[in-house]
Parts: sequence; structure tokens; C-alpha cells
Amino acid sequence: MSSPLLDRDKAVEAEGIDAGVAAHYGSFAKEQRALLAGEGFVDLSHRDVFRVTGPDRLDWLHSLTTQYLTGLAPNVWTDVLILTPQGRIEHAFSGVDDGETFWAHTEPKG
Repeated sequence: MSSPLLDRDKAVEAEGIDAGVAAHYGSFAKEQRALLAGEGFVDLSHRDVFRVTGPDRLDWLHSLTTQYLTGLAPNVWTDVLILTPQGRIEHAFSGVDDGETFWAHTEPKG
């Protein structure tokens, strides 16, 4: 038997909605308090992950994004935007550098 959360509805997926991933488990407020206290988790398994390696990874990402990433301390999460020349948001992602690799997750392709 498999979890119904793993069965992705193709019609919903085509609309870019987070199909197959529970939005909550019954109590928004209680779950939010647990997250803020560091006692909860969020299922992000439906998101794409990418990594950037190399000694100049943070400087390179800094030159492409809105976030000041040069000298980002290891294990500090940050949110990043990539803008069009007109200043509109093209892409958004969150990531963390572990000292050797910058790991990021993005919204599913839609």
C-alpha cells in the first residue's frame, strides 16, 4: 500500500499546484508554532533541488541575484531572487551553504 500523497493528479500538477503534498495536518496554528520553535518539519520533497560548487560559488551567485551572498556563513538559510532587467521576479529559491556547496530548492516546474 502506498501513501495517497504520492499519487500526483496530472491535471492539478499541470496547473502548478503542489499536488500530492499535504498543506497541513489539521491545525495551522499548532503546526506553525512547532515550526517556529524548531520542533516541526515541512515536506518539500516535491520541489526541485540544485547545487552550486566551487570556491567562487557565493560570489557568482551574488552577482546574479538580489541577495548579498558574498561571505555567507555556513548553515545560514537565505531567500534569493533573480530579476528581469525590468526588475520583475524571474525566479525565487531558498538555500544554504555548507562551506563547500550551496544547496537550493525551488518551486516545482509549472
